[in-house]
Amino acid sequence: MQLVLQIFLNNILPIFLMILVGVWLGKAFRMDLNTLSKINFYVTVPAFAFTQLYSTDLSRDQLLVFFYAIIQVAVLALIADLTARVRGHGMGMRKAFANSVMIYNSGNIGIPLITLVFSSSGYIAAGENPALDLALATQTVILVVLSITTNTFGFYNSSSGEGTTREALGKMLRMPTIYAVPLALILKNFSFDLSEWFFWPALQMGSNALIALALLTLGIQLTQTRFRLASADVWIAVALRLVAGPIISFVLIYLFGFTGIVARTLLISGSVPTAVNSALLAVENKNEPEFASQVVLFSTILCGATLVLVIWLSTRLFPL
Repeated sequence: MQLVLQIFLNNILPIFLMILVGVWLGKAFRMDLNTLSKINFYVTVPAFAFTQLYSTDLSRDQLLVFFYAIIQVAVLALIADLTARVRGHGMGMRKAFANSVMIYNSGNIGIPLITLVFSSSGYIAAGENPALDLALATQTVILVVLSITTNTFGFYNSSSGEGTTREALGKMLRMPTIYAVPLALILKNFSFDLSEWFFWPALQMGSNALIALALLTLGIQLTQTRFRLASADVWIAVALRLVAGPIISFVLIYLFGFTGIVARTLLISGSVPTAVNSALLAVENKNEPEFASQVVLFSTILCGATLVLVIWLSTRLFPL
C-alpha cells in the first residue's frame, strides 16, 4: 500500500495538479480552444518531435520500438473500428471512435509520467540518470510515432468523417509535424551540429512548452465538456483505451522480447488515457467533438487509478 501511495503522489498527482490549473483557467477566463490547439499542432508538438528526435541516438532497440509502436497503433485502430462497426455506427462516428482509442496521451501525460517514474528509480549517479535517459529515448520514439499518426492518419480520420478525401488530405498536409520528423532524421546524418546554431534555443523553448501547455489545454478542454454518464460508446472507448491498451502493449512487449526499463516504459506508455489531441482534432474538424471530449475526460479521470496499478505491475513483470 505504501508503494501504491508513493506512485500516486510522485507520478500521478503532479500531472493532475497541472490539469486542475487548466480547469481553473477554463472556468475563470474565456479561453479559446481553437487557438490553443493551433499552438499545439503548429508549434510545440513539431518543435518537441524535431528536437527530441534530432538529439536522441537511435539504437537498434529504439528501431524495434518504432516498429512496435506502428503495430500497436494499427492493432488499436483495427479493434476500435471493428467495435464501432459492431455497434452500427456511421462513418463519422467510426472515425472518431478509432481516434479516441489509438491516439493516446504519449506527450501530454506520457512524457511527464515517464520522467517522474524514472527520476526516482535509484539510478542517479554523479548527476546522471541512465534509466531516465533510456526511458525518455524510448518514450520519444513512441511520441514521434503517435505524432505522425495524429497528424496524418488521425487528422485524415477526423477530416474525412464528414468531408471529402481531398479536403482531408489537404488539411493533413498542412500539419508541420509530418515534415519535422523526416527532416530531423535526415539532418542527423550531416556533420554539422544544429544545436550550436542560433535558432536551436528557439526550438528548445517551443519543445519545453509542450508539457505545460498540453496539460493546461487538457484542463481547459475538460471545462467545456458535458458529463453524460449514460453514453455506452464513451465507456466502451474508455475501456478499450485503459484496459485493452495495456493488455495489447504487454502482448507486443512479450512478442518483441523487450525487457527491463524499455519494457516498463512501453507498458506504462501504452496505458495512458486518450490524448487531448483526439478531442482537438474533433473540434477542429467538427466530427463528434462531444463524444471525443467525453472520452478524454473520463479516461483522464479514471487513469489516476489504472496507471497506479500498471506502474506497480511493471515493476513486478519486468524486474531490472
